[in-house]
Amino acid sequence: MAFAAPMLHELKRNPDCHALVIYPMKSLAFDQRIQIQRLCEPLGIASWFLDGDVEKEHKKILKANRVRLFFVGGSGAVHGGASATSMARAT
Repeated sequence: MAFAAPMLHELKRNPDCHALVIYPMKSLAFDQRIQIQRLCEPLGIASWFLDGDVEKEHKKILKANRVRLFFVGGSGAVHGGASATSMARAT
């Protein structure tokens, strides 16, 4: 999690900044999101776990809200990464 401090600093400093954090395993991405979310909450930075299991309704919520930090893991890193990038651009 050494990357979290500079990443969160830039997200807080620059409102146009987005981050896509990719992990090799879905469970690791989910666990790390929980850990990093503890740092995000006081800064007012929203994060979202994105993979192939995210329902359409949740994707609509992501597009409607300014989510700037995405976590992707496992097969979602391959298949969901492009979706995460396009969603980040849409916000």
